[in-house]
Amino acid sequence: MSADLIDRNQIYKFCELTHTRAAAAIAGMGDPRQPVLHLCFAAANDTRFFTSAYYVGDFLRMADDAIVHNASGQNVYVEGRLCRAGSPHERGRLEATLAVFGLVADSDCDTGKQFSAPVPASVTVETSPQNDHSWFYLRRAIGWGDGQEFRKLVGRSAGGDACSFVVSQPYRISGSVNWPSKTKVARGRVPVPTKIKSVTGITYSIDELRAAFQPSIASAAQELPMPAAALHSRSYGRSMVKAILAAEPRLDRSAAFMSAANHAVRAGMTADEFEILARRYRGCSQKYIEGGDRLRQEIDRCFLKIGRPSRP
Repeated sequence: MSADLIDRNQIYKFCELTHTRAAAAIAGMGDPRQPVLHLCFAAANDTRFFTSAYYVGDFLRMADDAIVHNASGQNVYVEGRLCRAGSPHERGRLEATLAVFGLVADSDCDTGKQFSAPVPASVTVETSPQNDHSWFYLRRAIGWGDGQEFRKLVGRSAGGDACSFVVSQPYRISGSVNWPSKTKVARGRVPVPTKIKSVTGITYSIDELRAAFQPSIASAAQELPMPAAALHSRSYGRSMVKAILAAEPRLDRSAAFMSAANHAVRAGMTADEFEILARRYRGCSQKYIEGGDRLRQEIDRCFLKIGRPSRP
């Protein structure tokens, strides 16, 4: 029977890892609300998810329930976010999110939507032959707004399915059986086990991920036309400024700093706003801070060169 493909031990291992990383990401935040993790489950041909909630740390009960649902022919998933307790009907709502502890990319090679990661994933789960989910765990949780901003920043520059990095998207639990829908069966898919392909133990800050994906974003921008409204939007520009400033300093730090200034001007940021970010994310900007602070002078020079004097 296909249910015999369930790896119960791996389901327990994956659920424990998920709860452990969620707990670590919110440690010390001092939020009095008790957030929950959602187990999501649905039959292969069902278009809606059903949900049960578990307090952080209650991984044994989550794993037990996941096994029961999966053995009955339902696919089982978990989200990379923590939500308000007592509101399961809000499962898909972004506003129900209290904290995001993991960002996940969905790679579907069998449909030509392969994801290419610029840095090692924290955990990679094989969801079916040739396909996988790449989890990037965060050392410190972020809000759903920052999660959405990251998704917009990355877009499809690194490839992957459209559900990649969606904060409210549930992703498959490793060790469970992947029950295919009628559409997938028609393509020749059969029930298959899922498994952990790799565990690196690496965790990231959101700024490190922005910086890591920035080269892919820049490459994609050269190949694909971007609507002017998106290119000059404040949110896109601010994200690009953060990514460039937070990146590891390269040989030409001056060029990187000028690029960040260009994005700032396009997005309508003031020199003061740009300076705040440059002092916070000290990659290429450190050159102008160490050994005598001349950061503001350099900002003024860049803005003037771009044609937007920072001072009257």
